[in-house]
Amino acid sequence: MLMHYKSPKNKLINFFLSSRDKWKVKAQSAKQENKLLKNRIKFLEESKAKIKAKNAELMEKLNIEQSSSESLKK
Repeated sequence: MLMHYKSPKNKLINFFLSSRDKWKVKAQSAKQENKLLKNRIKFLEESKAKIKAKNAELMEKLNIEQSSSESLKK
């Protein structure tokens, strides 16, 4: 479908080229931000897993210490 514009072709060409360039910049910026956010999520998930593992280890240590202190009290 061919569009018929009333504006001069050189104005339309400049407008469409600038519009395309602005869209490209916007799309690249969004893509970069998306990548940064994905990396941040990955880092936070890994950090959360490490903290959970450390917490489980410390809870196990605490339980062992409490059970040994109870056995010493008896």
